[in-house]
Amino acid sequence: MLGKEPVTSPVYLRLSVTDRCNLRCRYCRTDGQTATASGLPDEAMLRIVGAMARLVPVRKIRFTGGEPLLRVGLPALVGKLRRLLPSAELAMTTNGTLLHHAAAALRDHGLDAVNISLDTTDPGHFDGLTGGGRLDPVLAGVAAARRAGFRRLKLNAVLLRSLRGKPLAELVRFAARCGCEVRFLELMPIGAGALIYERERLPADEALADLRRTFGHPVELPSSSNARRYRFDLDGAAVTVGLIAPVSHPFCAGCDRLRLDAHGRLYPCLRSTEAWELGPCLSDCDSALALAIGLRAAIGRKDSIQAIDRVWPARSMAATGG
Repeated sequence: MLGKEPVTSPVYLRLSVTDRCNLRCRYCRTDGQTATASGLPDEAMLRIVGAMARLVPVRKIRFTGGEPLLRVGLPALVGKLRRLLPSAELAMTTNGTLLHHAAAALRDHGLDAVNISLDTTDPGHFDGLTGGGRLDPVLAGVAAARRAGFRRLKLNAVLLRSLRGKPLAELVRFAARCGCEVRFLELMPIGAGALIYERERLPADEALADLRRTFGHPVELPSSSNARRYRFDLDGAAVTVGLIAPVSHPFCAGCDRLRLDAHGRLYPCLRSTEAWELGPCLSDCDSALALAIGLRAAIGRKDSIQAIDRVWPARSMAATGG
């Protein structure tokens, strides 16, 4: 039964368009893990998102992966979802290696914001962390995103003990130079991250203390739904630093995120072992009803999940959709 009362709380959908990636970051994939999906077809994604929007307000969609820019025709998909949800925020998280070629087209098709994953600005550290990746294309991607005029441009960095101190400070200085907000995310013991967690874990509070010692006392800014935010003054250049601490300071109570992976599985929580298989609903004899039942079940489960009481899953972040 669908029930009589509609779900009205807005949701934030993280939409994985592929689980393939052209980097192999140590905290994301092990050598034995391979990608298996290029993502659902555009039409399938539009049907799922459209059905969700009929049940609940979709305030935001974030394109994730894997590396979303490995999906052929991503700007066109952005444009289709912009027409479907004209008032929703459309954002993307990317490793930036292919952004130089796509930034203008993505902005033209209605993408509002970009988060670029960049853990270090040191080429040697970058090579070691990403399994042989090159830093220059990422820096070119940052520059291209600035030229494209995105409403918001952020750098995402995973906090690693081996990159504390000077590398952390240099990333903040780089963000100040390019006019970006930098957000530091605690390493999570999920997938490959679990293998390095004990030796690489750097709590957000320790990172903040390091930054205070380097740059002085910051101005505390209003927090977002999942991040504490601070403004540091670097010789007259202000930079905003966000700290996201899902391990040491969980924010489950205020989380409105759902994750659709590249196989069509909908997860109500990053840590959930439950997933609703929406792909088969699309071929059901009454696909609209089947989709509505599956979506309502997943969205309803969101309210009752207590993620902080659960173990971290063995699947990779890329498999879940960022």
